[in-house]
Amino acid sequence: RNEEDFAAPAPAEPRPRRQTGTDEQTVTPADAATVLERPALWPGESVAGIELTEIAVMKLTTEWSDGRETEARALRFEYGERPRGRPGGRWLIITEGTSKVMSRFGSFADAGLRPGELRLTGLGGLDGEPDLWFGWLEHNGVYLGFESPQRDLVLAAARALRPIG
Repeated sequence: RNEEDFAAPAPAEPRPRRQTGTDEQTVTPADAATVLERPALWPGESVAGIELTEIAVMKLTTEWSDGRETEARALRFEYGERPRGRPGGRWLIITEGTSKVMSRFGSFADAGLRPGELRLTGLGGLDGEPDLWFGWLEHNGVYLGFESPQRDLVLAAARALRPIG
C-alpha cells in the first residue's frame, strides 16, 4: 500500500443530529396564512370528510452535527382525533415550513424530490400492511410532511393543497 495512492475523505456536510418541536400557539386559518412569511398551503377545512381540529404554530430547534443550533417556525394542521398511545383511527397531521430540514419526517435536503412530487412511505405493520403512512412534498419553497394511518388521507390532502385564504 502506497500512501500517495489514497486521499483522506472530504469532511461530511453538517446534518441534523436532533430536532425538537415546541407548540407556540393555536391560530386561525387567517393567521396561519402569514406565519411562514410566504403563502402557506392547506387542503381546506376538511380532508376526505375528516374535519380540521387544530392549527398550531411550532418552533423547531435543530441541533447539527457541527455543533450549530438553528430555529425555524412551522405550522401543524391536525385533522380528526389522533388516539394517543395506540395506532389506528382516521386522522391526518400536516407539518409545513420553509426549512428543508423539518420536523421528525426527515431531511428534504436528502430526499431528492422535485417540486410538486410526493414521496409516500408506509411503516410498521406486522401483517404486511403499514400502520402509518408518511409523505413529503415541496411546493414553491414550502416543505410539507404528512402523517396518517390511512394512505388515502395523505393522497387526498396532497392533491387538495392550495394557498390558505
